[in-house]
Amino acid sequence: MRHKLRRAQEVFAAVADSFTTRKLLYNSMIDACIKCAKPEEAYLLYRDEAEKGHDLGAVAISMLVNVLTNCGKNDNSKKVILFP
Repeated sequence: MRHKLRRAQEVFAAVADSFTTRKLLYNSMIDACIKCAKPEEAYLLYRDEAEKGHDLGAVAISMLVNVLTNCGKNDNSKKVILFP
């Protein structure tokens, strides 16, 4: 599973600057991190994009709030909900 995540990260890095695919790619990468039991990496991806002013939408927020709450990271979950 780690190999798949690493490969996904490589593909992601290669095309992440494309405006038209940014939201889809970030949502997919967040989902991959969550499925590989890396909720903190998923949160960092979201936070970095949000700080740049990019809106990843309700899908990313829902995935993150769910996984962060389930693993006891309630402070980060609140930050996702309240991020400007």
